[in-house]
Amino acid sequence: MNFNENVLENIDYYFSNLKRNDIEELSDIILNYKENNIYALGIGKSYNIALHLVDLLCCINFSAFTLNSSNMLHGNIGCIKPSKSLVFIISNSGNTFEFVNIINQIKEKKESYIILLSSKRGILSNMVDKNVIIPIKNELEGCFSLIPTNSIMINIIFVNNLIEYLIKECNLKKKTYLENHLLGDIGILNKKVKNCLIDYQDCCILNINNTYLELIKEMNIKKIGIAVIKNDISENIEGIITSRDILNYLENNQNINISTIKLNNLINKNFFYLDDIEIYIKNIIKKYNYIPIIKNSKLLGVCDLTYNYEK
Repeated sequence: MNFNENVLENIDYYFSNLKRNDIEELSDIILNYKENNIYALGIGKSYNIALHLVDLLCCINFSAFTLNSSNMLHGNIGCIKPSKSLVFIISNSGNTFEFVNIINQIKEKKESYIILLSSKRGILSNMVDKNVIIPIKNELEGCFSLIPTNSIMINIIFVNNLIEYLIKECNLKKKTYLENHLLGDIGILNKKVKNCLIDYQDCCILNINNTYLELIKEMNIKKIGIAVIKNDISENIEGIITSRDILNYLENNQNINISTIKLNNLINKNFFYLDDIEIYIKNIIKKYNYIPIIKNSKLLGVCDLTYNYEK
């Protein structure tokens, strides 16, 4: 059996044998701990599943934490208070012996509820409050049928399956999710122009009679890759010059004496700009690193899309 067939066989096996009520019951238990701490532990490859589960729970507003199993009995178990806490133990075999003492100690925390996620019943099954069996047929044959391959993939599918159900059950709003993702593509695209705005006083602004060297110096001082060029008499905006404009010009005029370069040689007079700082970044049709914000012929600032702002 080749790789594709084996993976697809395991996915089909998972969805054919998954007990839907396991997802529903697990979701109800997690929701019951919405105001409490949730912990996840895994050893070896299963630790990655614990990380994934916690990451997803955090982004939908649960207080979830991954614990390092090797440090648990060296002091870290102290973070699990003798109050209402939910603990996930992730062990594909259900026989991870290192968890025996850890589970016994967690059970001393009177109100802790322990859930084991495994693919079969093992020595840990009778030690926990609930054992959820995740349907896994086999590991990849090409990996000696021993290395956790399909089991890791199916565990991730199960965790995502659970999170999808939780989102529906707790009626999570998209706005809440976005508020938890301030950085990265999700964060920047769902910000408004005003959240990525370089104020007027921090912009690089020159007039058309400034020299090339003055342009380079000012852009370097302001640490910005765009200069807004004004008419020295009327103060009207003539155009913009970006670092890309400069590089293109120098590439096409390699033998030129830079002291003779005029800003007129570099300026882009047909440039894209916005006049609304309330527009969302994701709604800007044209994509640029810098976008001047001009209203009533006056420069308000420059929208900087080269950095994920935390504003």
